Parts: sequence; structure tokens; C-alpha cells
Amino acid sequence: MAGQKNWEVDQNTTFTFTVEYKDNSGSPIDITGCTAKMQVRDTKGGSKLAFTLTSPSTGGITVDGPNGKLIVKITPTQTNKLFYPKSSYDIMLTDTNLNKIKLLEGSQYKFLKVFDASGTLLFNTGELTNPTLDLLAVYKGQTRYDDELENFRVIMVS
Repeated sequence: MAGQKNWEVDQNTTFTFTVEYKDNSGSPIDITGCTAKMQVRDTKGGSKLAFTLTSPSTGGITVDGPNGKLIVKITPTQTNKLFYPKSSYDIMLTDTNLNKIKLLEGSQYKFLKVFDASGTLLFNTGELTNPTLDLLAVYKGQTRYDDELENFRVIMVS
């Protein structure tokens, strides 16, 4: 049965994680000669594909065979293609006999937005739970809609 692991990812950043394939005793399963493929979609089994990573042809996944590890590296360009507010991914391993093993299935990326903020945050009462805010926060980004990039902006004022 495939595992599941959810992540929170900052958009437009490099994101790297490692998948370890182990037996019931916790020992690594040797995956030397195996290939891996990861697809990121709008939903589990969804029709909209954000991107695909493979080993070795398109890159993004490195197979550490003797240690049973896959090292997955997603570029800023790829994290920028994630569907907001979350995307679903799976990772398939193909062994030397062409048997397919789904390691992760239906897992999700939930990505975070970083706002440019200015203003003041005051603690007039001395209590950390009751600050006075005078802030302006702006986020500028892009999203995909029907396979086209659209620019958008979010402004928050307190």
C-alpha cells in the first residue's frame, strides 16, 4: 500500500525532500536500477498536470539505490506551477523487471504565500496577545487557469 505525505511549500522556491523505501524491519530496500516518476496534478487523479519529474531523463529525482532512497528536487519554476491552494502528487517506482510500485499516492502540497509587509506592530499594553497593528501587506503572484498564466495581487490592510 502506498504511503501518504503532505507538505507545505513556499511558491517560487526550491523544495527538496527524500523518500525512503524500507522493509518491515526498517532496513532499506535496494532499488539499484529502478527508475522513478512523480506527477503533480490539481487533485488526486486530476486531469490538470502541473509538472512531471523522473529519473534520469527529465531529472528532478535522484535514485540512491543501495540506501533505498529517492531524492526529489523541485525547482522554483516548478513550485510556481503548483495549483493554489493545494496540489496532489504521487511517486511511482519501476523496478528492473518493469514492476511498478506506488510509493506515495494522493499526497498534497499546500503552498504558502510570502507577503511584502510594511507598517508598525506595537505592544502598547505590554501583552503579546493584544498588539496594535498598522500594517499593509501585498502579495503579487501568478496562477494557472485553463493552462494560461494570470497575474494577480492580494492586498491586506489592518
